Amino acid sequence: MGKVDVSEYTIVSPNEAQVDQGHRNIYDHWGKRIAAYEQFLGYFSLIEEGPWAADGALQSWALVRRDDSGGEVYAACHTYRRRILVKRKGSSEVVSLPTYAIGIVVTPPKHRGNGYATHLLRLLHYQLAEPADLPTFPPSWGEPPAQVTLSSPAHLPKAIASVLYSGIGPSFYAKCTVGLHRPGYLVNQSSCTELSWDILESPYDLSESKFQWISLEDLPSVGHELSQIASKKLDGIDTSLRTAMVPDPATPGTISFVPSQAMRRAQSATAQALPCGVRFKGYDGEDVVVIFVNNFRSDDAGILVTLVSNLNVVNLELFLAALDTIAASVGTTKARAWGLHTDKELVQGWETLKGRNLKIKQRETDLLGVAWYGPEDEEWEMEDGEPWTDC
Repeated sequence: MGKVDVSEYTIVSPNEAQVDQGHRNIYDHWGKRIAAYEQFLGYFSLIEEGPWAADGALQSWALVRRDDSGGEVYAACHTYRRRILVKRKGSSEVVSLPTYAIGIVVTPPKHRGNGYATHLLRLLHYQLAEPADLPTFPPSWGEPPAQVTLSSPAHLPKAIASVLYSGIGPSFYAKCTVGLHRPGYLVNQSSCTELSWDILESPYDLSESKFQWISLEDLPSVGHELSQIASKKLDGIDTSLRTAMVPDPATPGTISFVPSQAMRRAQSATAQALPCGVRFKGYDGEDVVVIFVNNFRSDDAGILVTLVSNLNVVNLELFLAALDTIAASVGTTKARAWGLHTDKELVQGWETLKGRNLKIKQRETDLLGVAWYGPEDEEWEMEDGEPWTDC
């Protein structure tokens, strides 16, 4: 952290004035090119009132000076309490455990380059995990921060891991170490791929009976269904040598977070009313479920598949036809998906389809990083890197 003495700083749950300060910093960093400040505040209302924030699931954090804990904020972030399905090494049981997703990590412009955000996340590990399970708190960081207590202990349970999506490459957040030397957020770069393809004219429209369109209101029940599928899939994984984990789609609000943000950015009531997913009966008799968004980012046009369940090469053409249909409704000619490259049979079948122009590339942003809080010598792997867990 350069010349900054980190022992002079600590982590707190911010007061109202510090939260307002954080809103302004986020606006200065991301929002100025999008809207006026008053309009941008509507974004925070959506964040703070959505199902992903219910029952104390959303928590703000700030890095402050120890001698001015209610004053200036040097870095800030949010955490979303979620659930993760875990099958531990050597176990035959799938369990649901607490986890946290980190979002909106920001440092005020005048304080950038000093490592404040890095130290904030280093301290955050000791709030999210049981400190006794982590390396001894380094004396060079000063006294361990007081454990933040919320209105209910259930609002801040100790986690097995935390995750974030990096927009600045794979290495920065690994430096947000657990203690002095244990790596922070690790990115599995082999899973950070993107498939893109061309949309074709669809023979169907939104009234086609082959497709059951999924609305934002449908997503909670869909999430519970997908949770059962994910648990069954995890149960079939051999964990004799490593722990396997997958985010739980049944976590309130998680599966709807990204579609909700995309709909907020929609420029018309028609676009906002369009479905955010589709279910159809595959040729193999299995239900295929797909969740998608249009305009994943404000400057990122096109359809992005955020989650797909039960897709295989047999059902590929129906999958593509469904996306062609929704793309025609929003006027885009491009579509993308993450993580599907691991199904070699699917990719090979895709490459043979005329006019699709399938391309596979390594992603340079939105990279899933995982900080593991279990035993340091326990091998582990996150089984899902699709964008539905982004925040």
